[in-house]
Amino acid sequence: MVVRFSKQTQVERARERRFEDAIKPLNKQQREFMRNYVGTSNARQSAIDAGYAKKSADITAYNILRLEPAVHALMIVYEASPENDTDIMTAREAMEILTRIARGEEKETVVLATEVGTQTVKKEADIKTRIVAIKELLRNLPKTNDALRNMQIERMKAETALLQKKIDSINGNTDNDLTIELDNEPTR
Repeated sequence: MVVRFSKQTQVERARERRFEDAIKPLNKQQREFMRNYVGTSNARQSAIDAGYAKKSADITAYNILRLEPAVHALMIVYEASPENDTDIMTAREAMEILTRIARGEEKETVVLATEVGTQTVKKEADIKTRIVAIKELLRNLPKTNDALRNMQIERMKAETALLQKKIDSINGNTDNDLTIELDNEPTR
């Protein structure tokens, strides 16, 4: 079975050849799995269709998809084409969303059960979600010596410490002493 991409343009045919070249290191059954998976995006069923046991299809699919040739092949198949670029979130957009979550500006819709039915309410992210967003932002910031960037990192660390202190006080761990270190100088 050869994977056929929609609109067999010259670019798509080249992508198809690159996909087939990328999966060559895999064994026959793994290649069949990859071809099925690209067509259906259903890992379990693709493993079963390729001849793997139903009982272990999920684990087998997971293991194949972790192999370097499989990852490379999927990158070829799903690489952004110029017409799809607007559908893909940029790193800056992702960082902006994480920043809004961390600041509590991003609202989520929550459905609450009431005596008369349901009610939808907009609420800001909870403290733990905000801490996760801050940590993710910190992890993805470039490692530079830029003074402004360092100040932003220090501010995020302080916000994280304050939010963690709020969680501790909510959970009953009330230690009234909070020390936040900024630029290696403790402040109270």
